[in-house]
Amino acid sequence: MNIIETQDIDTINEPVMDAAISSAILKQVSDGHLKETLRLFKPKRTLAFAPRDIRDPNFQKAVDSAIAHGFQPVKRLTGGRAAVFHEGTLGFAWTIPDANPRFNVEIRFKSISDLVKQSLCKLGFDARIGEVTGEYCSGKYSVNLNGNIKVMGVGQKLATRASHIGGVIVVKDSNLTRSILSDIYKDLQIDWNPETAGSLDDIKKSIKIDDVRDSMIDCLQSTNNVNYRKLSNTTIQYAKGLYEQHK
Repeated sequence: MNIIETQDIDTINEPVMDAAISSAILKQVSDGHLKETLRLFKPKRTLAFAPRDIRDPNFQKAVDSAIAHGFQPVKRLTGGRAAVFHEGTLGFAWTIPDANPRFNVEIRFKSISDLVKQSLCKLGFDARIGEVTGEYCSGKYSVNLNGNIKVMGVGQKLATRASHIGGVIVVKDSNLTRSILSDIYKDLQIDWNPETAGSLDDIKKSIKIDDVRDSMIDCLQSTNNVNYRKLSNTTIQYAKGLYEQHK
């Protein structure tokens, strides 16, 4: 498995480029030009809209709200509803080769949720897999703390011979997550309970994003042959060609 970290590359961590890079890696893995790849990144303020949001008649109103809050609107690869990334979160994009990706959707969802749960439990959290009633962008493979606050959401996009599993772990500043989602979900007329949106530092004030990243990598290394690599110029150039699709 390749692990790529891009948090120190400002031109790559631009929100739309983040999504384009995920698309580029998915295509390269599907075509057999890249091996299994996990990209970990520290996002800038991003409001990632799902296809269902984009079809909503109130979509432009939600886009305007995101911009007013200082968040860059982005068309995400997949997922249920709008999701938030910001400087207090850890983004992940796991791309896995698979000759028949439609047959293994549940297995991949379970794998990423198990990894996040194990990583957070290792850091002392009571992490659990499952939907919290009233959570934003709800899903049965969300990860929550203590059964009442969601801290990780995930979605999956299939290609011909690969799958992209992407999501976000909210490490800090749940107030920021709640404030932007409250306006966006109001614009899109989505019912939810803001009290279900939490962050790891709601429970453990001293937690850092790097702590979560390191714990995830440690858990992966226990069962995988992990190789660190830089994002290639080929992938970057490919992503630039996909940029407009996510803007």
